[in-house]
Amino acid sequence: MKAVVIGLGSMGRRRIRLMRTMPDAPEIVGVNRSAERRAQVEQEFGIRTFATLAEAIDAERPQMAFLCTAPASHGPAVMECIAAGLHVFMEINLVGKWYAEAAEKARGKGVKLFISSTPVYRREMRYVADAVHGESVNYIYHCGQYLPDWHPWEDYHDFFAAKKETNGCREILCVELPWMEKAFGKIESVQVMSGRLTSLDIDFPDHYMISIRHEGGSKGMYCQDIVARKGLRRLEVFSERLHVFWEGTPDSLSVYDISEKALKPVRLYDDVVQDGRYNANIIENAYADEIRAFFDYVEKGVTPPYTFAEDAHTLDVVDRIEGLK
Repeated sequence: MKAVVIGLGSMGRRRIRLMRTMPDAPEIVGVNRSAERRAQVEQEFGIRTFATLAEAIDAERPQMAFLCTAPASHGPAVMECIAAGLHVFMEINLVGKWYAEAAEKARGKGVKLFISSTPVYRREMRYVADAVHGESVNYIYHCGQYLPDWHPWEDYHDFFAAKKETNGCREILCVELPWMEKAFGKIESVQVMSGRLTSLDIDFPDHYMISIRHEGGSKGMYCQDIVARKGLRRLEVFSERLHVFWEGTPDSLSVYDISEKALKPVRLYDDVVQDGRYNANIIENAYADEIRAFFDYVEKGVTPPYTFAEDAHTLDVVDRIEGLK
């Protein structure tokens, strides 16, 4: 198999790096409009790169595409990939108006569409879902990091998360809600407070305080912001029989042993891979796991843990939270 990686920024390079560690890695080529970025990637990975997808398809005839561009550009790029008969792995998407059309065209072309939702693949999130096991629980969850610290190597004004349509709070909501629904149940209702605490040059709220009720009775208080100066993911889940704590990192998951009245660590990883440019709560393992899930979907027909249909639902919930519906 041959894969074309479209977009050679930090995420595109991450996908290339992780694929190259796999024993059955496809041959990889890259696409990016910037000649400077193409030159950097050619030197770093020793792969061929092209200015446009059309050039890459004509020269290399790939079978699959990894779409690693900004979310607002995904729709046209996915349609171009489908028209060329490419299976598509798409990074997180924040605007889904074109989903139904893409699904119909993909069926007609016999290609598969896969969407990233990295926390769904994290072992900590799977542990929480298994521990809850469908019962009613309560939780308190806070996710936050100051927007300029997301990509400190670039001006935040140039980053898609500073744009209203694809803003940082919306992105993290789209990241977190999928695994939360798998753990606690479909979201039934939300009550929202939002506002501004920062002096950032943005035209959208920089924080949300959300009260969530899930089908089945679970309830949560979720704080989402681009304000917190120390990047964090802090979760507490509790019921009569269960008390779980997590601070966002692989070594911070713990469960309260009721019989021994003691907090005990939960070790889920033998080896953790991290990129020092990112916050400590971001690990590479789950990114590799979802690449493997994409390959299994394309080659074996294994349904992925998170689908486009589920993402359409997530985007609908986020629209409700943002007051767009």
